[in-house]
Amino acid sequence: LVAYYPLDADSEVKALSFDGTDVNDKITFTRQVFSGAFTVSWWFKGDVNTDYKTIIMDSTAPNDTNIGVNDTNGQLRIYIEGSNEAILSSVPNNEWCHIAFTRDGSGNIKTYLNGVAGGTSSDTGTFALDTIGRNCAMSISSVSMYNVEKSASEVLSIYNDGIGGDESSNSGLQLYYKLDNASTVTDLSGNGNNGTVAGATLISAGATDSVNNNDGVLY
Repeated sequence: LVAYYPLDADSEVKALSFDGTDVNDKITFTRQVFSGAFTVSWWFKGDVNTDYKTIIMDSTAPNDTNIGVNDTNGQLRIYIEGSNEAILSSVPNNEWCHIAFTRDGSGNIKTYLNGVAGGTSSDTGTFALDTIGRNCAMSISSVSMYNVEKSASEVLSIYNDGIGGDESSNSGLQLYYKLDNASTVTDLSGNGNNGTVAGATLISAGATDSVNNNDGVLY
């Protein structure tokens, strides 16, 4: 038996939607540079059946350092300094899901879909990000970046807390956006790296239930 809770102002979760047709539709923020360990986490609903579309990138080298759609069959991949690294497979098309890419201090990269580990690889190159959006048709919410590798249990905890969860007290947090504003998104990490929004549409991502979980379905 599943209990459903009505959508209201207290439980509604926001997201930003990009149509994927204009590379100037994006969120820009202070460049985050990771020479060692990192974790990048977000909630995502997008077109993963269109080849080579960027989700998050470094604008100084958008084709060389990014995370994006890899192929036409539900794959996301991470590029680091021009190298095609870990691939996350079986990402559902246009369904809300949680994505995470992590790297430890030795360069070992792991991928996660809804808290479940996926493809791995290794790369010690510098990974930098300063832009969300560009050319992927998607909705996105709750983006976080850490300067540490989050363990498998920590990634699962973020997923289990849901799209309406709160990561602001997590260790190693460098940047954290709820993506709940169509002009400026506030950095909830406390580091003051607010993001500037251009060309995105503010939407509802669904409603949290009594334990703050969210599968992106409007209840």
